[in-house]
Amino acid sequence: MEDLASRLPDGYGYDGPARLNQESSPAADRGNFGMAIVFVFLVLAALYESWAVPFAVLLGIPFAVLGAYLG
Repeated sequence: MEDLASRLPDGYGYDGPARLNQESSPAADRGNFGMAIVFVFLVLAALYESWAVPFAVLLGIPFAVLGAYLG
């Protein structure tokens, strides 16, 4: 990689394996995904002024993704 990095044009660089230390763990990803779902639920609850409608919207998403995948 260093050989390839030495041939890069000016202004480009290579940071090597140090980048791997900054990536998040799967546990952190699950926590972020869970917080995103809660945030979306709360936004939809405020939008529809109901606690029940966001469940229907969020539960319809997997079916829409499955339909898009099959299509």
